[in-house]
Amino acid sequence: MFGWHWDVASIGHGDRFHRGWRYDNKAVRTDDLINYVTKFANTPCVWRQGDRLGANFLEALWVGIDIDEGMTLAEGLKVFEPYIHLIGTTRSHQKEKNGTVCDRYRVFLKLNGVCRSGEQYKAVLAKIVAHVGADRSCVDAARIFWPCTKIVSNKPYGRLVRLIPVPPPSQTQQRRQARAEWISERYKGKIPPFVRDYLENGCADGRRNSVAFKCAMWLGRCGFEEQEIFDLIWKSPIPIALSMTVENEIRKAVRNGIRNI
Repeated sequence: MFGWHWDVASIGHGDRFHRGWRYDNKAVRTDDLINYVTKFANTPCVWRQGDRLGANFLEALWVGIDIDEGMTLAEGLKVFEPYIHLIGTTRSHQKEKNGTVCDRYRVFLKLNGVCRSGEQYKAVLAKIVAHVGADRSCVDAARIFWPCTKIVSNKPYGRLVRLIPVPPPSQTQQRRQARAEWISERYKGKIPPFVRDYLENGCADGRRNSVAFKCAMWLGRCGFEEQEIFDLIWKSPIPIALSMTVENEIRKAVRNGIRNI
């Protein structure tokens, strides 16, 4: 299976893609992926009722990673050549971004079985990201991708990425998970009223980081994943000013908030 979203007009606005995901239910090959990853917002993740939430993760047969800086496209083609893969350039490929012009591309890899655990999915991604130096924000069971600009490699046969066992959670993790499940069940993915107020109206000057931290913590408790939490906060009035420095501050506040669930 592989997911895509019908709302082509909203591509680039991550806050508009929380619901309405559709799935190709057949055994998807790399040739089939081309249509989805070049025309639509897309994802390897299958979510319950098409609602984009990490807590709604059902399964995945593919993983997707972004390479931003670091490994060149030529190097990536060699590294991933043995695997079943689809590689495409992204919209910032060889364009100035954060003061750097370099190769930026996306790689889709096929798993050796159906992954039915969000934690296992993230563990597989984390291993790949650590090995090839990919974008760490890809390690997310609610990750979506914008369309690739050009497909540069399509290999329908080869090696598969192995699913890896996930170690049992510690007692602390179990307690946090139990609390997160209770809150998630209570809100069912809905945003708590006081968080929604911040997202709609912003916050007082000087409280940006503390509010972003608080919102991230509660959104994480409600089942939202890191990238979608960042999207919600970044698109809201909370950041006040938009710059690379502010973006890094918000990402750090979001990550710290999630760690304190």
